[in-house]
Formats: sequence, structure tokens, C-alpha cells
Amino acid sequence: MNKTCLILLTHGSKRASWCKPFQNLLRKLRQETGKTNIHLAHMELAAPSLEDVVGRVVKEGVTAIRVLPLFMSSGTHLIKDIPKQVKALTRQHRGLKIVTLPPLGSHPRFLKMMLELTQEYV
Repeated sequence: MNKTCLILLTHGSKRASWCKPFQNLLRKLRQETGKTNIHLAHMELAAPSLEDVVGRVVKEGVTAIRVLPLFMSSGTHLIKDIPKQVKALTRQHRGLKIVTLPPLGSHPRFLKMMLELTQEYV
């Protein structure tokens, strides 16, 4: 059986206050969906890392992972760093499938929301 999970991936920061909104998002997603197969990971400067989360969920039997970058656009992390990490993780965990989704900022509804919100300041 194919057990899947979603990992929300942020850049990360040493400041706990920076990480708090993402922790709140994770908590609210789990509450509203009733799903526990949603996790949060950070590229750098904060824990847990993508490697840590993947290692943990694989031990729980996960065989397929979708990574949703909570980024505005595709910069170096999305073009180089994440693919490199994903390649290493799939080599380390044989049989694991990891799909990196487009960054959240590229979603048409996200753009619509940003337009609506910024119009409040015009």
C-alpha cells in the first residue's frame, strides 16, 4: 500500500518568531483537514530539516512524499538545492518517491489573493 504525506517546506530562520506562522499553518491544516500526514520542514537555520522529516516519515511507512515549497518563486533553492536534496534522499531511501510541487507563489489563486490584499493599500 502506498502511504503518502505532504511536507511544507520553508526557507527557515534562526528567529523563532519567523517560524511561528508556518507552525500555525501546519497546526490549522491538520485541524481543518483532520489529517496527520502533513509535516513542516525548513531548508536551513531551523529545525526540522527536510532530511530529518523524510527520515522520520519513512520509518513510519511513508513511501511517497509531496514537497510543497512555501516560496514566492523559483530561486536557487528551488532550482538547485531542493532537487539535489531530493535526489540524495531518494538514493538513501530506496523505493521512496518524492515529488516537488511548484512554489506556492506560482499558484493562480495565490496571485489572486495577493492582488486582493495589496489593493487594500492602493
